[in-house]
Amino acid sequence: MELMSFPDALKLCLAGAKISNTNWRGLGAYLFSMPGYVSVAANETLAKGSGIEIGTKVCIAPYLMRFNSAGVYVPYNVTNIDIYSDNWYVVK
Repeated sequence: MELMSFPDALKLCLAGAKISNTNWRGLGAYLFSMPGYVSVAANETLAKGSGIEIGTKVCIAPYLMRFNSAGVYVPYNVTNIDIYSDNWYVVK
């Protein structure tokens, strides 16, 4: 397993790789990149949460998604610890 900095791992993630951190080893957690969506119809969940009508055309920006040890997909916000860590790797 080749360890790398977060900026290097992020470049690979944005190109389609799944990445993880050695602190998450054994947990099965990893990050992957989700594309943005241009002009998609708001579903019931988005409409209720945002106060817009179902079917309203919206744009959703690209984001990172984390698959966590509980088997749940969660949008991921990068931390300072992530940015300065050199313990990232590509998940095979």
